[in-house]
Amino acid sequence: MRGLRDFNWPKIVVDDRQIFLGLIADLFPGIQAAPQVDMELQGRIRTVTRERGLQAEEGFVLKCVQLAEILEVRHCCFIIGNPGCGKTAVWGTLADAQTLGK
Repeated sequence: MRGLRDFNWPKIVVDDRQIFLGLIADLFPGIQAAPQVDMELQGRIRTVTRERGLQAEEGFVLKCVQLAEILEVRHCCFIIGNPGCGKTAVWGTLADAQTLGK
């Protein structure tokens, strides 16, 4: 259930997320799976974000983590959004954070 929820969550429009959670609850009644958190990756993302002169806000860190999670199960993905919304900052920060840990 966690995989189904966490994998699809970043791809669902914000307005439809409550509907999605309702469907998950109907499919898996009574099961509450806590999200897995990679604290080490989040720490590296925050470090790289500050080094780049950006603010390590929770929403930005979350987007970096969500991209990492998608790339763990997919060969590629598209990052789509309006100009200036942070697409390049997200993938660039994630790339630097992943190489920081090696």
